[in-house]
Amino acid sequence: MFVFLGLNSLVGPVIDSCINVLIKELFDKEKLITTNSLMNVSFDIAYIFGTLASSLVVLTGKSKVTFIVIAIIFLLIGGILASIKNITAAKPQIPISFGKSIQHMSSSLKFLWGNRPLFNVIIASFLWNLLIWGSLPVVLPILSKLFNHSVLMYSSLNSVQSIGIIVGSLLVGMISVKMDKIKIIYLSMIFQSLFLIVFSL
Repeated sequence: MFVFLGLNSLVGPVIDSCINVLIKELFDKEKLITTNSLMNVSFDIAYIFGTLASSLVVLTGKSKVTFIVIAIIFLLIGGILASIKNITAAKPQIPISFGKSIQHMSSSLKFLWGNRPLFNVIIASFLWNLLIWGSLPVVLPILSKLFNHSVLMYSSLNSVQSIGIIVGSLLVGMISVKMDKIKIIYLSMIFQSLFLIVFSL
């Protein structure tokens, strides 16, 4: 089970990266913030219904059916994404060797190190994912079990998180492009840390 879950998670970053590239090619720079916020909203709306539906399926004792349904949905999504036509001019695909990829990665790291605000945001994002999103999937099942409602409580807690993400994504989508995004990221992390401190009390 661990192997299959690991393989499933392996393609997750690839899908996210491809979708981000596709969005950047299909939409103008002025519309990227609104588009990304709507993508987050659509994801979390589906996440809410998915967690609640999965909990109901688990309660019926047919949890394996969930994985089959998810596999079918992934196949459908793959077909839909493959059918999307890029409205921009087609660019010739140039094969890149492994050594060239290492050079690109090295130059990217040098660029990040030279651009300190962006580097600081990446470090802050790493610590944020490590200490918050890395711990919540472990803490929430334990917390839901303490309330003696393991499946329904866990799906409800996940749904509440998604509701907050939906509201936050809509608010971010209305932010002007001229505002300082780095300060917004830092302030958002500070507020989330304060909320988690209050939650722990």
